[in-house]
Parts: sequence; C-alpha cells; structure tokens
Amino acid sequence: MKLLRSAFLLSTGLGAAALATQRKAEAAAAAPQSLRTAEPITTLKPDQYDRAKMFALLKNAARSKQVFQCESAKAPHPARNTDLAHMVNSLNAFELSFGEPYGRGSLAVLGIFIGEASLLSLNDAMWHNYHLGGLYSLADEKGRPGMKNVYYEAHATPAAGETFHKDCSIQTVAKRGGSFMVCHNALNAQAQHVSTMLGLEYPRVLGDFVSNLVPEFVLVPAGVAAFQLAQEAGWKPFTVA
Repeated sequence: MKLLRSAFLLSTGLGAAALATQRKAEAAAAAPQSLRTAEPITTLKPDQYDRAKMFALLKNAARSKQVFQCESAKAPHPARNTDLAHMVNSLNAFELSFGEPYGRGSLAVLGIFIGEASLLSLNDAMWHNYHLGGLYSLADEKGRPGMKNVYYEAHATPAAGETFHKDCSIQTVAKRGGSFMVCHNALNAQAQHVSTMLGLEYPRVLGDFVSNLVPEFVLVPAGVAAFQLAQEAGWKPFTVA
C-alpha cells in the first residue's frame, strides 16, 4: 500500500508536499547511518570539471558583458523564472532600445546558477525521475507540478517577432548570446535534499544530476567563486534577489 499511496500522491499537485513529508520521515527512520550523516563531496579539483571551457566562456569578447547571480528557482508566473526574465530584459534593451553603437549581439549575458536555481540546469529526465516540480513547487504553464524542466524549451522563433523577445526559456536566451554556469556545490546540496525527501542514496542522486545537465550549462566548482572570476574578466554584475 505504501507504493500505491506514493504513486497517488505524485499524480496530484496537492499531494507533493504530503509525499515529501512522508518520504522525509521514512528516510530518517530507515536510511543507513552512513547516508543520514553523509558529508558534502569535497571541492572539485581541476581535472574533475571542464576548466578550459569555463575560462573560455569568461573570455567572451562582446562589447558589453553582464553577469547574473541566480539563486531562486521560484517564479511569479508558471514556467517563467525571474532570473531568466532579467537576462531577457537586458538583451531586449541592447538590441531594440539603445540604438548605435549597440544592437543585436552587442551584449553577452551570463547566468551563474546557485542554490535551488541549480535545478534549472537539469534535463527533463531528472525532473521526471526525481519529481522536482512537486518537491520544489515548480509549476508548468498550466500551474501543475512540472514533470520536465519547464524553463528549458524555446517557445518562439526569431520569426515570431515580439513573442520571441518575450521568450524567457534557456534555449532562447542561449541563442541570443546568453551563457550559463551551474554551481557543483549547489547541485550537491539539492542532491542531499532530494535523497532525504525520497529516501534514496545521496551519491547516486548527485551522480545523476552531474551527468544530466542540459547542454547550455557549464559545471563550475563554486558559483560564488565563478561570479568573482567573471567580474575580474570584465563582466558587470547584476545580482538577482
């Protein structure tokens, strides 16, 4: 009956919080002590991530460069993340409003995702397999718990005009000159949270997360440190609260 109850809860938006509470209690009671007290994985070494790709991205030669430190996965409207919306607002102003010598391609934007915002770097399989929409109350366009990464897919093409310039998806921002980094430490923290809530092995969840990033994201050891490196490389900061 426990399995049937879990399946029922996951099939309903209202049941997500109840399932999380149930799983947390079960995990605390049943998980081996080694999992309950697992220490965060150590800081990544230079050969444990694509260091060259990170530094190449930071050396972007655009006329103007703006970096966003993105921490929250929450959204005021379903499937519309505030951090991505800020990036789109800047791109639109440079492309449509400022005139010469600005215009399309004159601004590069970089989002460095930390905290719960790191979930936006995960592909649809991770959102589905670990019920991230339900666990974190992240809704799709219809207000239901997202069973896929609701922030990823493009909603419009350049031919769509104004609609394209309102598209805050990861794919569209990337096509317009946006780049993305995700903090390994943040993914580590979310993996610990998810494993506790669902009663799973934390190392397995973390391994899944790191292996299932959407292609637009570059893994970095620490988002806050990458934010500093970006400023040293000439990126001007905008911190999203």
